Amino acid sequence: MKKTILALLTAALLTGGTIAAPMNTTVPTSVEAATLQADAAITPLKGTLRIVYKPGYGIALWNGVGSTRKYAGRILPDQSRWRFYKVAVTGTDTYWYNLGGNQWIEGYCLTFLDSEDNSYHIVSRRGVVRVPESPKGSIVNLTMDKGNPRSDQSAWYGFVPFKVGSTWQYFHIAYPRSKYQSVKYDLGGGQWVSSLEVVK
Repeated sequence: MKKTILALLTAALLTGGTIAAPMNTTVPTSVEAATLQADAAITPLKGTLRIVYKPGYGIALWNGVGSTRKYAGRILPDQSRWRFYKVAVTGTDTYWYNLGGNQWIEGYCLTFLDSEDNSYHIVSRRGVVRVPESPKGSIVNLTMDKGNPRSDQSAWYGFVPFKVGSTWQYFHIAYPRSKYQSVKYDLGGGQWVSSLEVVK
């Protein structure tokens, strides 16, 4: 399963046109060595990504991936751009991107810089999605966009707690024009959740 996912990701990134040059030319310096998680499937893959979180905030830089990771003592700010060199998949298909050495960021709150159209085609359609089981417990945080399914244009982007196994009606479906984005469901009032985080 991991090999299939990585193969699809590799094909998508390598056929999506020219990868934009990085804004940050200096790769963060490694703080301390950490052992990679035993079941991590790692594929060499180069590109440029951008952090998409909230103004004034950012995401953590780690030494290692998965349960064996250690905090590298640095937060990468919202809208900053970084070159990545490898992609790892661990546990329940969680993605990690290598920024050089043993420095990794988790594959949330990211966009990939390419030449494709990142807009969505929204259709009115109703249905029900369910929050899947999670090893993290009975409550999980799902990433959501408010107002616009595009994270870089939404009025708010962040994590919202949901009860595992709960079902939610959706009212619209947003289909991405870019192969790098996922289908999203409107749970009401323009609150969009990715199809990668719920099941139909």
